[in-house]
Amino acid sequence: MSNVLIALLLFVFGLVIGPLLGVVVDRAVDRERLVAEHRCPSCRASLGAAALIPLRHWFLRCPDDETHRQHRYWLVDFTAAAAFATAGLRFGWSWELAPYLGLFAALVVMSVIDLETHLLLNILTYPALFAGIFVILLLSGPTGTEARIWPAIVGGAVYGGVLGAAFLVYPPGLGLGDVKLAPTLGLFLG
Repeated sequence: MSNVLIALLLFVFGLVIGPLLGVVVDRAVDRERLVAEHRCPSCRASLGAAALIPLRHWFLRCPDDETHRQHRYWLVDFTAAAAFATAGLRFGWSWELAPYLGLFAALVVMSVIDLETHLLLNILTYPALFAGIFVILLLSGPTGTEARIWPAIVGGAVYGGVLGAAFLVYPPGLGLGDVKLAPTLGLFLG
């Protein structure tokens, strides 16, 4: 199967999974239990389970705030779809695809939360880091890519160290959440 076809399938998958990522965005900041429904970002009214239907929820209006449209939801869906398609183009059906899909899903959630609240939450940054380390260590041996372990660890340490140093030099210029996310990005890019 060509990488273009894989990318198209993953684009559709991103549109389907996007509403579930939106639920995580809705609930993570307040550390609430995940419930299969969306809420209005402005008034927090429930939009019901119908808001989980891909593409349909783009056109829903909040029952309590008729003028408010849910722009966040199409942004989450489209960003997830584009990120997943990019992973499909880059990796095709390989062992590397699944970890990057997980990373991109986490980054979509963290990006939306960061845009809205200027926070990167520990309940998202730490699991992403530990999952990345686990996946790299677990999959590198059986796939014969042990040589990638050290560059990944060095990449995580260097990027985390650079942002950590920047935070120590000028704390108001950079959030601590960014410093906590940096090793994960360095791990995957290293």
